[in-house]
Amino acid sequence: MRRWGDGISISAAAGVSSTGTSTSTCSRWRESTWRRTRRGCPLATAIFQRVECDAVLEHVPDADRVMREIERVLQPGGYAHVVTPFCHPFHEYPRDYRRFTPDGLCAMAGGLEVVATGWRTGPTATLLVFTLEYVKMLLPWRWWRVFVARGAGWALFPLRYLDLWMLRSRDAQRLEIMLCMAAKTTVTGL
Repeated sequence: MRRWGDGISISAAAGVSSTGTSTSTCSRWRESTWRRTRRGCPLATAIFQRVECDAVLEHVPDADRVMREIERVLQPGGYAHVVTPFCHPFHEYPRDYRRFTPDGLCAMAGGLEVVATGWRTGPTATLLVFTLEYVKMLLPWRWWRVFVARGAGWALFPLRYLDLWMLRSRDAQRLEIMLCMAAKTTVTGL
């Protein structure tokens, strides 16, 4: 986790860490340690106004539990922004457990009020990701895969601007790669 102001960002790749400022680390937990303790997130209840959970839920075995922890650490009136894969290639960093639909992600919100759902990328970006993954599979040596994927990625990147036009179509969601949800906690005592 990375803390900014009165918010926190959860990252699966970096593990879980909380920083009081941008330079000092208060505590550092890896996801495996968090899971092994079975106590949940090592943070106090209702301490953050914002939680950013970007591409994490597919990498943990119990995504519902993580959502409950996000709900627990949010202050009343606090917001969570959750991004998950919808149509994304398998990526085991270190594990890859699931994919999400808009309805499924909203169902996981639990006691959070869903404010908005939407798509983070468009169908062109999805096709480009799958094309690059396919090309990498065809190449036998790792250095070829890295070289070709980087070169093709740079060459094909401008095509992603087609998504600005494609996202106007109601059917664009059929080929989306990433799904996002904004939710908030209820304000009590009003």
